[in-house]
Amino acid sequence: MDIEKSHMSVLAEIGTAILLAQQFESLFKFITTFVIQEGEYMDLEKIQRLEKKERKKTLGYFNSKLKKRADLMPEFEGWLDQFIEDRNMIVHGFNNIAGFHKTEEEIHGARVFLDNFIKRSQQLTLIFVGFIRAWQKEHGRISQIPDGSEEIFEMIDRDYAPLIEVLLVEKK
Repeated sequence: MDIEKSHMSVLAEIGTAILLAQQFESLFKFITTFVIQEGEYMDLEKIQRLEKKERKKTLGYFNSKLKKRADLMPEFEGWLDQFIEDRNMIVHGFNNIAGFHKTEEEIHGARVFLDNFIKRSQQLTLIFVGFIRAWQKEHGRISQIPDGSEEIFEMIDRDYAPLIEVLLVEKK
C-alpha cells in the first residue's frame, strides 16, 4: 500500500477511535450520574442541574468522581487510566501518534496503537453497559431490548453485568 493510502487508512481509524471514545464517554457520565450515585434519589430538577454543571467536564473528572465513590479493582483502574491517556493522545495530539509520518513502519505503529485503543474502547463499553444493566435489574427498570439485539444483551447480562460486583466495590 502506498504511503498516501496508508495515511488515509490511519485517519479513518482515528475517526473510528474518536466515535468509540465519545460513545464510551457518554456511558461514563451516565455511570457516575446514576449507577454510582452520590447521595440519595435524584429528581428531574437535580438531574438537570447536574447535567448543566457537568456538561463541559473532562473524562478525567468523571474518572476521579468514580474513584471517589467506589474502590476499583487495580487492573480495571489501569484500563480506565490507559483509555483516558490514549484518548487524549488521539483527540489532542494525533500528530504525535507514531505513524503519522513517512515510513510504513511508523504507519504500522499507528495502526497497532489505534487497533489496541479500539479494542479497549469496545471492551470498556461492554463492561459499562453491563454495569448499567446490573443497575437496571437492581432497581427493576430493565429497558426494552431493540429487535435483533437479544443475543448481544444476553451475553452482556451473562458476562458483563456481574462484573460490577468485582470491578467496583462501594466505599464504606
